[in-house]
Amino acid sequence: MNEFWKYSLILLMVEVVIFVLSASFGVLPLNFLLNQFNQIENKISNSLLGNFLAIYTNNLRVDLISSIPIIGPPFMAFVIFMTGQVVYAVALT
Repeated sequence: MNEFWKYSLILLMVEVVIFVLSASFGVLPLNFLLNQFNQIENKISNSLLGNFLAIYTNNLRVDLISSIPIIGPPFMAFVIFMTGQVVYAVALT
């Protein structure tokens, strides 16, 4: 196996483990997470194009920040962790 694919697979497994553990155990208060989720949900418009643009620009911002050396990987781990926490909170309601 090529070194690139080997390290890519290891990185993917680490990301999946972070997400699954984060989505399995609530670390942050549910009220805080649900309030944040509802605020973001209210900001997104009801149009398909508006939703697409909001999601795309957010993902682009996260990708650009995560590509910065040294601070990018911890930032991406934080984003994955917070996504898992929101999934945990929404799943409980």
